[in-house]
Amino acid sequence: MRTKAKAYASALLELAREEKSLEGIDADFRLIADTISEHLDLKDILADAEVDSSQKIGIVREVFRGKVSELALSFLQLMVGLDQVAITRPMVKELTRLIQIEERKMIADVTTAIPLDEAMIAGLTSQLSKLTGKQVKVRPRLDKSILGGILVRMDGKLLDGSIRSRLEEMKNQMIFGKISG
Repeated sequence: MRTKAKAYASALLELAREEKSLEGIDADFRLIADTISEHLDLKDILADAEVDSSQKIGIVREVFRGKVSELALSFLQLMVGLDQVAITRPMVKELTRLIQIEERKMIADVTTAIPLDEAMIAGLTSQLSKLTGKQVKVRPRLDKSILGGILVRMDGKLLDGSIRSRLEEMKNQMIFGKISG
């Protein structure tokens, strides 16, 4: 599956490069993958061998027309016709990775317990760009379960500055007797 995902991502990258729409195609396929994952009825229909591929193509056309580019819709229809919808999520991950390499960009998925305003995002973007030497795009995400602090996930690495992880560390140290008191 992973090899197919890479092949499809490479082909889509070439098409998007020709149309000068690398960032747009990444966002479009992220939306497609999220929509399919979140709507189990859609996922089930697209995976059902009993449903004719022309019906599946009609369904995805109806669901995604006007929400994604023509290139994304055409490529998705090709994937549906070839019964390759199951590789959408790994294909999107590979596509994002290829685009980052192409544009010398990195995506930083930033999780915080409170919403980040534009100034905070700009400051974080600047600091991460200095740290990596690449252009960084911050994608903020809210998760109150981290209690406070920040989690930054980029290039397969996790920088964990969350209060939750600090509390877990302290708990483990206390349990295993590493803190004397």
